[in-house]
Amino acid sequence: MLRCSVKAYFKDYIAEIGSQIGTDDTSEIVNLIIADHKRFTSGSAPAAPKASLSRVETISTDVTDEDLLSALDGEL
Repeated sequence: MLRCSVKAYFKDYIAEIGSQIGTDDTSEIVNLIIADHKRFTSGSAPAAPKASLSRVETISTDVTDEDLLSALDGEL
């Protein structure tokens, strides 16, 4: 076991992560953060996109809401 101190300004961040994973056990939260950091720095995490999309393309179709409703009519 290793003991360490966490700066007070990380308290809210740790609480936020804890609420996301459903625990208030600070040790578990810090262990998760370290494991995620290790996974990210070792290269086993998905790489971040190198370029962001400059525009969003939309594909126009001739399908209406009524077409979709009639297609789903027998499936519900």
